[in-house]
Amino acid sequence: MEKNIFEKFLFDKGIDLSKEGTSGYLLSYDNTLEAINILERLQIPILGGDVFVKENDKYRLTHDNWSIESSNNVNSFLKSREYISLFADKKNISYFMIVTK
Repeated sequence: MEKNIFEKFLFDKGIDLSKEGTSGYLLSYDNTLEAINILERLQIPILGGDVFVKENDKYRLTHDNWSIESSNNVNSFLKSREYISLFADKKNISYFMIVTK
């Protein structure tokens, strides 16, 4: 049931990639940070994620990504925030897909 809160957030705030032939949801920079806060409250570990950019009304995978090898939940939230912050200067064009356990 707790994961449903995160899934609802993705549905409400995310960009559904099924229209582009890919499964999953992208989140804006600010919504990604909010999603990490939700996952932290729910104690749902983050395994990593991918970075996309918007070009000509399409979302393109940049091949930038992060992965968490630690089983420590706190570490997964911290490392995810640190990685996302690397894109702060590009936050208007960067989108993120979070992978959870």
